[in-house]
Formats: sequence, structure tokens, C-alpha cells
Amino acid sequence: MNEFDEKQPRKSPPAQLAIRLLVILGGGLLALVLLLTVINLLLPEKEPPVAPELHFYPVYEGNIFENPQYLGKDRLIRYCDDPAGYGLKTEITDEDRETFNIQVRVVELYLKALMSGDNETLRELFSDRYMAEVGVPQIPQQMLYNMCIYYYRTDRLDNGVTQVTYKVDYMIYQNSGTYRRDVGSDGIKPEYLVLNVYEDGTIRIDNILR
Repeated sequence: MNEFDEKQPRKSPPAQLAIRLLVILGGGLLALVLLLTVINLLLPEKEPPVAPELHFYPVYEGNIFENPQYLGKDRLIRYCDDPAGYGLKTEITDEDRETFNIQVRVVELYLKALMSGDNETLRELFSDRYMAEVGVPQIPQQMLYNMCIYYYRTDRLDNGVTQVTYKVDYMIYQNSGTYRRDVGSDGIKPEYLVLNVYEDGTIRIDNILR
């Protein structure tokens, strides 16, 4: 070995380089973990999300059709082509009611019975199965407005019954919670009315999905 060779730096074996890299990486990860821990301690704790509180009003004492605030609302019942709200909206009036599908007129009658508090008519609109398993409570007049009826789907069952489903939007002014407790006043949560159309032409509401 000459003098030149002795002055050359010795190269580290591959194992020593790997150990040094692991030590450096381990130290970096530890520092990162410590930094994140400190940040989490300094940040304020996030409160869990709170479900919106549903406020219900006392039952309205009197005839809702004499309430000036309610009379100022849009109380027309409309058939709407587009569930997204962009299509044609047609008012269902006494003059042109016969031009609408009989199923739409059943849904209209359902909404009118809710507004009138006509419990006898409501119960007649539902199927025997629904009345036996769910029933319809005794309810006062409901101050419905911004009402729209949309066609949703048709299903044909094996027993010859055709089920036609309609999506129904409406708001309830000063909702008392006597019929709907799943939505507050002046809010919208659609109902899906499943109508049974029997072979003899009879139509009954067999289910309500919300």
C-alpha cells in the first residue's frame, strides 16, 4: 500500500448506510408525530354536530281558512312534471279537474282532506291493510301550502294490483306536529304516496314513505 492509498477515505459498508438511513427516517417520523400531537392539544375540541330542533306550534284554534296569515300563502294544488322543480306546473282547478288522471285526483283529495281535517275522508282513502297496520290518527286542520304532486313510478304486482307512486311536496304553516313530526314548520320533506289500483278500478293509498 502506498502513501496515496492510505490518504483515501474508507467507504462505509452498505449495512452501515442502511442503519443510518433508518435512524434518520425514524427520527423524522417521531418529530412529525410529536408536532401533530402538540397541534391537536392546542386546537379547540370540535363539538359533535347537533340535529336541528323541530319546533311545533300549539294546535290552531279556529278555522284555518279564516286565518289571514295562512290565507296569504300559496294554497293552490299543482301537478308538476319535473321533480327537480324546473318543469311545467299546472294548477288543479274545479274547471279542469276531470282532465287529470284519476290517481292524481286521489292525491289531491288526500291533501284537501288534510287541510280540512276531514278524518272520515282520509280513512276512506287508505287501504284496509294500511288502516289495520298503521291507521290514521285523529287530526285537526293542517295549514298546507306550496303543494306539488309529481308522478314517480309504476309497479305491477303478481296479484293483479298496479301500484302507482307519487311524490308529494308541501309545507305546513305553524305545524302542530299532529300529523307530521318529521319536519318542522315551513320546511319540506317529501312524501311518497303508494297507491294501489285494483282490477275493478278502486284506488286506495297503501303506503306513505317519508
